[in-house]
Amino acid sequence: MKHLLRPITAAALAIGGLLHLVLYFGEGYDGIDEIAVSAGFPAQAIVTTLVAVALLVDRTRRSAIAAAVVAGGSLVAFALSRTVGLLGFEESGLDPSPETPLILLAEAIALLGALALAAQTHDQERTEPAQLVRELAGAGVVAAVVIAGGALIGDDAEPVEVAAGAQVVDIEGFAFGNGTIEATVGETITFVNQDGAAHTVDATDGSFASGSMARGDAYELTVDATGTIEIFCAIHPSMVANIVVS
Repeated sequence: MKHLLRPITAAALAIGGLLHLVLYFGEGYDGIDEIAVSAGFPAQAIVTTLVAVALLVDRTRRSAIAAAVVAGGSLVAFALSRTVGLLGFEESGLDPSPETPLILLAEAIALLGALALAAQTHDQERTEPAQLVRELAGAGVVAAVVIAGGALIGDDAEPVEVAAGAQVVDIEGFAFGNGTIEATVGETITFVNQDGAAHTVDATDGSFASGSMARGDAYELTVDATGTIEIFCAIHPSMVANIVVS
């Protein structure tokens, strides 16, 4: 079993990176307003893939430590996004599923495996420059394949039937339309979730709540008084918008 620890750890890292690409390309995370957060998904995939390859070709302690840092850092970022927020971005729960639970499992396995490898590895020999170039080139090819695979994953939401005359607002890229929804008294607004991540449509004053909406789900809201209604997503509190009723 000991000789399987390294490939298992590397595989867990690579799987975590690929799943981040699935979220980015297939579940709407590329549309997050906080660019540092949205760009972090492909960046994380590239880094974890490079480190996974390095873990296989460079059997010194440094690769194991790098793997532990990458896996641990990703788990810390997840914890921050579910507690105090990560650069203004907040989430709750384990949506989207099954990607999020699988990412947590893969990164936990990678972290534990990397720590075990770091503790038992004593070989500190230097890697020859030519070998290092070959390793980096191979890692780059693997990273490109993983990114291309992630870009091809994901499906579009099925068309949703809405009531005649209803205004349709797409929840897409972690946003409610353009952020300002104009309506008239008595008008019905149909919110349709186009993201792979689950969202809600909740009033900040608690007057209505859609409940969790998966990709393709719709929520109809009929506005009956003039004024401005503030809405947000209970799963992603950083998602907010205003409904201006005249």
